[in-house]
Amino acid sequence: MSPLRPTIVIHLMRSTKLRTQTGESIDPVAIERAHEFAETYPHLKHIAHLFSSPTDRDKEVAGTAFAPVLSRGIKHQILPILRANTRLQAMLPTNGVKVELK
Repeated sequence: MSPLRPTIVIHLMRSTKLRTQTGESIDPVAIERAHEFAETYPHLKHIAHLFSSPTDRDKEVAGTAFAPVLSRGIKHQILPILRANTRLQAMLPTNGVKVELK
């Protein structure tokens, strides 16, 4: 890779949901794994942007998994339901680098 073009890495996570008699709720296993992720993922210090969908479970899992990132002052940005569309692409900070979602 050229030193003039920075490498941008995008990680996508999906949380699980648990269906109960009262409706959907956040799977306790997903929260447990989010805590494990926060303690073991070696690249948290390099994360400069954090996005999640607006569902309660995704906001909670992202907030838990990326707590060390949030503690550095990185803002947790809530996006529309994540899917490849031009509106979402227009919202991503690209700093002049072409980004395509497929």
